[in-house]
Amino acid sequence: MPGKPLSLVPDAVKRAAAVLDSSEAHATRQRFDRVAGLVAGFESSFGLELLSTVHWVLEQEKPQSQSELVASIHAWNERKKRFSPRQIDLAANVVTEKVGR
Repeated sequence: MPGKPLSLVPDAVKRAAAVLDSSEAHATRQRFDRVAGLVAGFESSFGLELLSTVHWVLEQEKPQSQSELVASIHAWNERKKRFSPRQIDLAANVVTEKVGR
């Protein structure tokens, strides 16, 4: 159900923090922090879909302009047309700055 909000299992945050704080999980903590930094501001299901869609199109289709990026995303399906050119541009800037391209 794509519209269903996500919720955490009781004590999940506490247990996950304990694992990430252990000395064996240093590399995992670094990856977790990198992903958390990448998705900052895009934590909703809408934002995560926008960010991941923009990232996929940038990596796979390699659009040459902002208008080509928007057209590629809007051509994907009707659902993707709800992303405005401004939202796509913001997500593209985040991907470019934080992931590189």
